[in-house]
Amino acid sequence: MQQIINFLNKNDIGQIATVKEGKPVIRPIQFQFEIQGKFYFLTTNNKDFYDQLKEMNEVSYVAQNPDSHWVRINGEVVFDNDRDLIEKIFENRPYIKELFKTTDNPVLELFYVHNGTARLTAMEDVISDVQI
Repeated sequence: MQQIINFLNKNDIGQIATVKEGKPVIRPIQFQFEIQGKFYFLTTNNKDFYDQLKEMNEVSYVAQNPDSHWVRINGEVVFDNDRDLIEKIFENRPYIKELFKTTDNPVLELFYVHNGTARLTAMEDVISDVQI
């Protein structure tokens, strides 16, 4: 697990896949942190993405580095309104605080992915594969 977390901390921008009207949709998103096997992300509730997360409740996320290593996370989406965790994001990502001003901003939606798998791969060789 630690290899996966280390990789994501260095390569925190990835792509997340959802479904809209039966078709796949992929968009960039930034990994925030992992706590107890839960991989956290932040979005807003005024986007189609949020509606897709609520409707499907499952996602696939991938982040890659220039050396052709990647992490793929598949699992269930759970929304979490823990303002202390959003404060942690504000501390780690000053541009998010600048954009949204306060952790009480009603558009902010924190979610995590769990009940799935996280796998670090290098050129088709699995380096780490864990249940989350």
